[in-house]
Order: sequence, then structure tokens, then C-alpha cells
Amino acid sequence: FTGDLFQVINDFESLETIDVAFNDFNGTLSPLIGNMTNLTTILLGNNQFSGSIPEEIQFCKLLQDLSVEANHDLGGIIPAVLGQLTSLVFLNLSTCGFKGPLPASFGNLEKLKFLDVSFNNLDGALPKELGNATSLTTLGLAYNEFDGLIPSEFGSLTNLKELVIQNNNLKGVMPQEICTLRQEGVLTSITAS
Repeated sequence: FTGDLFQVINDFESLETIDVAFNDFNGTLSPLIGNMTNLTTILLGNNQFSGSIPEEIQFCKLLQDLSVEANHDLGGIIPAVLGQLTSLVFLNLSTCGFKGPLPASFGNLEKLKFLDVSFNNLDGALPKELGNATSLTTLGLAYNEFDGLIPSEFGSLTNLKELVIQNNNLKGVMPQEICTLRQEGVLTSITAS
């Protein structure tokens, strides 16, 4: 399928699921998505969407799954309001054109199990607040421009099984708190360089 998806679905405010992954849809993500307050799932990956994620997505309080991966022209700053979507379990923002910092507000996402922001242009320090997202099992941060140290607060991610952080500008040593997760058998995969 092709075309501007949001010109078609803007009138369907009671939708619970949008799943159009692996198509050829284009256009921008409409701010009217904020009117679709029953949404629990938005799967837009592997399309041709452009622009940015609208701030109005903050009104989709029931959202559990947001995947926009591999929309190469979708970018800008990742909106901090995503950290208000406290029902999120799965968040995939990988392989897009996002830049700037990773929002510290992601630490509010206590139900979040999967976060992947790999293959973007994100930079700055990794937010220590992310250590509060204690349900995380997978954390993908690879192929960005993050710098500084890996926060010791990541050691609070006691459910973390996979940490992927290679190809950034991080320095220093792996914090002991993360090494302890590995020693305890919780963290089974670390990919770093």
C-alpha cells in the first residue's frame, strides 16, 4: 500500500490498533493522532514517513506498543512527552533520523520492556534516569553519538537481559553495577565497543 495514511484514518478516533508496517506509506504523522485516545498499538515501521513524532501523541495514554523503525526521513528531536505514556511496553525508534538527546523522561516508563533507539543521530550523555525503567529487558542504544560514561544507575535495571551500546563515543569502563548484573546471570548479552 502507498499514500498518505493519516489523510485516510484521521476520522477514525475510536481505533485501538494501527498496523501498517512494511508498506510504502508516506507523509507526516498527523497531530490528530492525539485524538485517537483508544490506541494501544501503533506499528508504522518500514515505510516512508517523514517529519517528526507529534507532541499530541501524549494524549494516547493507553499506548503500549509504538514502533516507527526504519522510516529514514522520520526524525527531529525525540519528544520528551513519550515519557508520559506510562503504559508503554515496547518502543522501537531505531533506524530513523532522530537527533539530540535521549529524553530523561523515559525513566518514567516503568512498564517498558523493550527500547531500541539504535542507528540514529542521538547525542549527549545517556540519561541516568533511564535506570528507573526497571522492567527493561532489552536496551538498544547502538550506532549513535552518545558520549560520556555509562551511568551506574543502569545497574538498577535488574530485568535487563540485552544491552547493545556499540559504536558510540562512550568512554571509561563498564560500571561495576552492570558487571554485577552479568555476574548474577540476569544480563546475558552485552554488545559494546
